[in-house]
Amino acid sequence: ERGVVLVHGAPAEPGAVTRLARRIGPVQPQIYGEAWDVVTSERAINLAYTGEPLGPHMDLCYYESPPGLQLLHCLRFDESIAGGESTLIDAFAVARALRRSQPRAFADLARIPATSLKDPSMTQSWLMSSC
Repeated sequence: ERGVVLVHGAPAEPGAVTRLARRIGPVQPQIYGEAWDVVTSERAINLAYTGEPLGPHMDLCYYESPPGLQLLHCLRFDESIAGGESTLIDAFAVARALRRSQPRAFADLARIPATSLKDPSMTQSWLMSSC
């Protein structure tokens, strides 16, 4: 009903989140494989690999079939670690609110096709639209 589930008591070990995912359904490999580690790096090629705040977004939206379900598993979090907090957005609730308050904008967003593009040479995300 809410779109978010918090699981407590999962083992803090590599592979635990993939084992849990397989209990839910088939795991769909992405460009990074079945699972990947998000850790900070001095030479980060993506904002997610830094300690900087990462605003609300959708991962892998540039895929033809983006993931319908995503599991995040924090393996280490103690007082020596800064950052890593997650902000979760109920996009369906946002869409319902937009439909009520701005029906024309909602209709436009529902009608006009848009394609996301990932280009590592760009320093920010760009949205290309066919409108």
